Amino acid sequence: MATIYYSEEKAGLKADNGDIITQPLFDTIEPFYEEASLHVGYINRHPFIIRDSDGGIIDLFKYGEDDSKANIESIMNWVLPGLQLFYRDTDTPLDVTNTFSIGDVVRAGFFIDVSPYAGKPMHRYRYIIASSHAASLVMPGDRYPLHVLHYNSYLKVMDIYEKGNVTQIFLLHIPAKAIFSPWVGSSLLNISFNEEQTVVDIARKSLDTKLGFPVRELLEEEEWLDRTAWHVGVDKEGHLFSLLPQVIGLPAESAAMGKAIRKMSNDTDDINLILEDVE
Repeated sequence: MATIYYSEEKAGLKADNGDIITQPLFDTIEPFYEEASLHVGYINRHPFIIRDSDGGIIDLFKYGEDDSKANIESIMNWVLPGLQLFYRDTDTPLDVTNTFSIGDVVRAGFFIDVSPYAGKPMHRYRYIIASSHAASLVMPGDRYPLHVLHYNSYLKVMDIYEKGNVTQIFLLHIPAKAIFSPWVGSSLLNISFNEEQTVVDIARKSLDTKLGFPVRELLEEEEWLDRTAWHVGVDKEGHLFSLLPQVIGLPAESAAMGKAIRKMSNDTDDINLILEDVE
């Protein structure tokens, strides 16, 4: 069994007999899947799978030559077709400045309930999420236009915009294989739909306009506010979820729901499936 050791504040793995399995390269190391003798090591927030048997390091997020034209095109083809804006509001306290930075990527961490429409914001925080892969769970007679993003959804923080008493956090849904590509940190994802408006411009205009709209009263009912009470990508202690996808230890019901969400949202391309088995 491998054990974690530290040297100069960096973590590595060694065998029971003291042999070094990996050099101390990682900020932290945690057990990942004991039955398969795997650990996960983090460099900044980038998770790597480590094989205890031989110290092999696997980058689950590597996508061929990250900056190749073909890869960029396939990522954009996942992001753009059917792109739509969704909303959720909350008053739950959060230190936004120390939690989110523009350009960061977060993993949703739980099923994200969103609405395809919104009115005048009545709460301190508004999330506006641009996604082509939100599953519609709207049924005839439903009071809420419920759409859901998978708990392993990856979302890039495109903008944080304050207007009046509202802080709007704009997130763009991107595939897992894109999140560590070098160009994701550039302005390329601030897509221009015409010569004058980018997606960030559109998101800001949404808040500017909706501040003058009537309140959407259905979205102020207790049931909906309970669904949207927590911040996207943040756990109950106020920390960002690990970027490592959650695939182990899930309740059977959640795993089944996750597969259903993938299918309903046309999100079964390998570009966004890491360790997940979706038939």
